[in-house]
Amino acid sequence: DCYKGIRYYELEACTVVVTTFPALGSLLPPRARGRSQSLFTHIFMDEAAQVIEPESCIALCLASDRTKIVLAGDVYQTKPLILSKYGKQYGLDESLLQRFEQLPAYETDTLRRCKIELRENFRSQETIVKFLSELFYDDSLLCNPPSLTGPTNYPALSFLHVSGDEQSLHGFPSFYNKEEAELTMLALRKFVAAGVHVENIGVFSTYSGQVKLIHVALKEASINGR
Repeated sequence: DCYKGIRYYELEACTVVVTTFPALGSLLPPRARGRSQSLFTHIFMDEAAQVIEPESCIALCLASDRTKIVLAGDVYQTKPLILSKYGKQYGLDESLLQRFEQLPAYETDTLRRCKIELRENFRSQETIVKFLSELFYDDSLLCNPPSLTGPTNYPALSFLHVSGDEQSLHGFPSFYNKEEAELTMLALRKFVAAGVHVENIGVFSTYSGQVKLIHVALKEASINGR
Protein backbone atom coordinates (compact mmCIF):
# COMPACT_ATOMS: atom_id res chain seq x y z
CA ASP A 1 0.00 0.00 0.00
CA CYS A 2 2.11 2.89 -1.29
CA TYR A 3 -0.51 5.50 -0.40
CA LYS A 4 -0.67 4.88 3.34
CA GLY A 5 0.65 7.44 5.78
CA ILE A 6 4.32 7.17 6.66
CA ARG A 7 5.03 6.12 10.22
CA TYR A 8 8.07 7.48 11.97
CA TYR A 9 9.27 4.09 13.21
CA GLU A 10 9.15 2.78 9.64
CA LEU A 11 11.58 5.47 8.56
CA GLU A 12 13.85 4.70 11.49
CA ALA A 13 14.08 1.09 10.29
CA CYS A 14 15.25 2.14 6.80
CA THR A 15 18.86 2.44 5.75
CA VAL A 16 18.03 4.31 2.54
CA VAL A 17 14.90 6.33 1.72
CA VAL A 18 14.19 7.23 -1.93
CA THR A 19 11.53 9.80 -2.71
CA THR A 20 10.51 12.41 -5.26
CA PHE A 21 10.78 16.10 -4.45
CA PRO A 22 7.00 16.73 -4.29
CA ALA A 23 6.61 13.87 -1.79
CA LEU A 24 9.18 15.28 0.62
CA GLY A 25 6.61 17.37 2.48
CA SER A 26 4.81 14.26 3.67
CA LEU A 27 7.96 12.27 4.38
CA LEU A 28 7.80 12.96 8.11
CA PRO A 29 4.55 13.17 10.10
CA PRO A 30 3.84 16.51 11.84
CA ARG A 31 4.87 15.23 15.28
CA ALA A 32 8.30 14.31 13.92
CA ARG A 33 9.01 17.69 12.37
CA GLY A 34 11.15 20.00 14.39
CA ARG A 35 13.10 17.21 16.07
CA SER A 36 16.61 18.29 17.02
CA GLN A 37 18.14 15.18 15.42
CA SER A 38 17.48 14.26 11.82
CA LEU A 39 16.99 10.68 10.71
CA PHE A 40 19.26 11.34 7.76
CA THR A 41 23.04 11.35 7.90
CA HIS A 42 23.15 12.25 4.21
CA ILE A 43 20.69 13.82 1.78
CA PHE A 44 21.41 13.48 -1.94
CA MET A 45 19.36 15.71 -4.27
CA ASP A 46 19.65 14.42 -7.84
CA GLU A 47 19.02 16.73 -10.82
CA ALA A 48 18.92 19.64 -8.38
CA ALA A 49 19.25 22.15 -11.22
CA GLN A 50 15.82 21.16 -12.54
CA VAL A 51 13.95 21.55 -9.24
CA ILE A 52 12.27 24.74 -8.08
CA GLU A 53 13.85 26.24 -4.99
CA PRO A 54 10.88 25.71 -2.59
CA GLU A 55 10.95 21.96 -3.23
CA SER A 56 14.70 21.87 -2.61
CA CYS A 57 14.17 23.73 0.66
CA ILE A 58 11.80 20.98 1.84
CA ALA A 59 14.70 18.56 1.58
CA LEU A 60 16.87 20.93 3.61
CA CYS A 61 14.21 20.98 6.33
CA LEU A 62 14.78 17.25 6.83
CA ALA A 63 18.43 17.84 7.77
CA SER A 64 20.13 18.62 11.06
CA ASP A 65 23.40 20.46 11.59
CA ARG A 66 25.19 17.10 11.23
CA THR A 67 23.55 16.06 7.97
CA LYS A 68 25.72 16.05 4.86
CA ILE A 69 23.85 17.49 1.87
CA VAL A 70 24.86 16.93 -1.76
CA LEU A 71 23.20 18.72 -4.66
CA ALA A 72 23.95 16.99 -7.96
CA GLY A 73 23.11 18.64 -11.24
CA ASP A 74 24.17 20.98 -14.03
CA VAL A 75 22.96 24.59 -14.11
CA TYR A 76 23.75 24.75 -17.84
CA GLN A 77 21.18 22.08 -18.67
CA THR A 78 17.42 22.02 -18.13
CA LYS A 79 16.11 24.65 -15.71
CA PRO A 80 12.96 24.33 -13.55
CA LEU A 81 9.84 24.49 -15.72
CA ILE A 82 7.83 27.52 -14.61
CA LEU A 83 4.77 28.34 -16.71
CA SER A 84 3.62 31.30 -14.62
CA LYS A 85 5.02 34.63 -15.80
CA TYR A 86 4.71 35.89 -12.22
CA GLY A 87 6.70 32.92 -10.97
CA LYS A 88 9.47 33.74 -13.44
CA GLN A 89 9.29 37.42 -12.51
CA TYR A 90 10.02 36.55 -8.88
CA GLY A 91 12.79 34.08 -9.63
CA LEU A 92 11.12 30.67 -9.32
CA ASP A 93 12.84 29.54 -12.52
CA GLU A 94 16.16 29.75 -10.70
CA SER A 95 17.05 26.59 -8.80
CA LEU A 96 18.72 26.47 -5.40
CA LEU A 97 21.77 24.94 -7.08
CA GLN A 98 21.99 27.90 -9.44
CA ARG A 99 21.80 30.34 -6.51
CA PHE A 100 24.59 28.46 -4.74
CA GLU A 101 26.71 28.69 -7.90
CA GLN A 102 26.70 32.49 -7.50
CA LEU A 103 28.20 32.40 -4.00
CA PRO A 104 31.96 32.93 -3.45
CA ALA A 105 32.30 29.56 -1.68
CA TYR A 106 31.33 27.80 -4.90
CA GLU A 107 33.77 29.55 -7.21
CA THR A 108 36.04 27.10 -9.01
CA ASP A 109 39.28 28.69 -7.85
CA THR A 110 38.32 29.05 -4.19
CA LEU A 111 40.64 27.42 -1.65
CA ARG A 112 37.76 25.81 0.22
CA ARG A 113 36.17 23.68 -2.43
CA CYS A 114 32.43 23.21 -2.00
CA LYS A 115 31.95 22.09 -5.58
CA ILE A 116 33.18 19.08 -7.49
CA GLU A 117 33.07 19.20 -11.27
CA LEU A 118 32.91 16.06 -13.38
CA ARG A 119 34.85 17.03 -16.47
CA GLU A 120 35.28 13.75 -18.34
CA ASN A 121 32.52 12.89 -20.80
CA PHE A 122 32.17 9.22 -21.75
CA ARG A 123 29.08 9.36 -23.97
CA SER A 124 29.47 12.02 -26.68
CA GLN A 125 31.49 12.45 -29.82
CA GLU A 126 34.57 14.67 -29.43
CA THR A 127 33.27 17.48 -31.66
CA ILE A 128 30.11 17.78 -29.58
CA VAL A 129 32.04 17.77 -26.29
CA LYS A 130 34.44 20.43 -27.59
CA PHE A 131 31.57 22.70 -28.67
CA LEU A 132 29.79 22.47 -25.33
CA SER A 133 33.05 22.84 -23.44
CA GLU A 134 33.92 26.09 -25.19
CA LEU A 135 30.40 27.49 -24.97
CA PHE A 136 29.51 26.72 -21.34
CA TYR A 137 32.38 25.18 -19.38
CA ASP A 138 35.42 27.43 -19.98
CA ASP A 139 36.94 24.79 -22.24
CA SER A 140 37.35 22.38 -19.32
CA LEU A 141 35.53 19.25 -20.58
CA LEU A 142 37.41 16.21 -21.84
CA CYS A 143 36.15 13.56 -24.24
CA ASN A 144 36.98 10.07 -23.01
CA PRO A 145 37.86 8.11 -25.00
CA PRO A 146 39.04 10.77 -27.52
CA SER A 147 38.73 8.18 -30.32
CA LEU A 148 34.94 7.99 -29.96
CA THR A 149 33.68 8.96 -33.42
CA GLY A 150 30.60 8.61 -35.56
CA PRO A 151 30.21 8.05 -39.32
CA THR A 152 32.86 10.09 -41.11
CA ASN A 153 30.52 11.12 -43.93
CA TYR A 154 28.18 13.02 -41.60
CA PRO A 155 28.98 16.13 -39.54
CA ALA A 156 28.97 15.39 -35.82
CA LEU A 157 27.11 18.63 -35.10
CA SER A 158 24.94 20.87 -37.29
CA PHE A 159 22.54 23.73 -36.62
CA LEU A 160 19.59 24.36 -38.92
CA HIS A 161 17.74 27.67 -38.91
CA VAL A 162 13.95 27.57 -38.86
CA SER A 163 11.40 30.37 -38.79
CA GLY A 164 8.12 29.56 -37.17
CA ASP A 165 5.86 30.31 -34.26
CA GLU A 166 4.91 28.06 -31.37
CA GLN A 167 1.22 27.25 -31.33
CA SER A 168 -1.06 25.41 -28.97
CA LEU A 169 -4.46 23.78 -29.26
CA HIS A 170 -7.27 25.07 -27.11
CA GLY A 171 -7.41 23.06 -23.91
CA PHE A 172 -4.14 21.25 -24.64
CA PRO A 173 -1.28 22.36 -22.33
CA SER A 174 1.57 21.92 -24.81
CA PHE A 175 3.07 23.60 -27.86
CA TYR A 176 3.99 22.66 -31.41
CA ASN A 177 5.80 24.31 -34.31
CA LYS A 178 4.80 23.23 -37.82
CA GLU A 179 7.82 24.73 -39.58
CA GLU A 180 10.19 23.04 -37.16
CA ALA A 181 8.48 19.70 -37.70
CA GLU A 182 8.73 20.11 -41.49
CA LEU A 183 12.47 20.84 -41.27
CA THR A 184 12.90 17.85 -38.97
CA MET A 185 11.23 15.59 -41.51
CA LEU A 186 13.38 17.04 -44.32
CA ALA A 187 16.56 16.23 -42.40
CA LEU A 188 15.28 12.78 -41.49
CA ARG A 189 14.48 11.97 -45.14
CA LYS A 190 18.02 12.98 -46.14
CA PHE A 191 19.52 10.65 -43.56
CA VAL A 192 17.29 7.76 -44.64
CA ALA A 193 18.07 8.41 -48.32
CA ALA A 194 21.78 8.33 -47.45
CA GLY A 195 21.41 4.85 -46.01
CA VAL A 196 21.05 5.54 -42.30
CA HIS A 197 18.67 3.05 -40.69
CA VAL A 198 15.62 4.59 -39.01
CA GLU A 199 16.30 2.71 -35.78
CA ASN A 200 19.61 4.59 -35.53
CA ILE A 201 17.96 8.03 -35.71
CA GLY A 202 16.67 9.78 -32.61
CA VAL A 203 14.32 12.77 -32.73
CA PHE A 204 13.76 14.64 -29.46
CA SER A 205 11.40 17.42 -28.47
CA THR A 206 10.67 19.01 -25.12
CA TYR A 207 6.97 19.44 -25.95
CA SER A 208 4.48 16.60 -26.16
CA GLY A 209 2.52 18.56 -28.76
CA GLN A 210 5.55 18.59 -31.05
CA VAL A 211 6.10 14.87 -30.47
CA LYS A 212 2.53 14.14 -31.58
CA LEU A 213 2.96 16.32 -34.67
CA ILE A 214 6.17 14.54 -35.70
CA HIS A 215 4.54 11.15 -35.08
CA VAL A 216 1.77 12.10 -37.52
CA ALA A 217 4.34 13.27 -40.08
CA LEU A 218 6.29 10.00 -39.74
CA LYS A 219 3.12 7.99 -40.29
CA GLU A 220 2.18 10.03 -43.36
CA ALA A 221 5.68 9.52 -44.75
CA SER A 222 5.45 5.75 -44.07
CA ILE A 223 8.54 5.93 -41.88
CA ASN A 224 8.38 3.51 -39.02
CA GLY A 225 9.54 5.19 -35.82
CA ARG A 226 8.76 4.97 -32.14
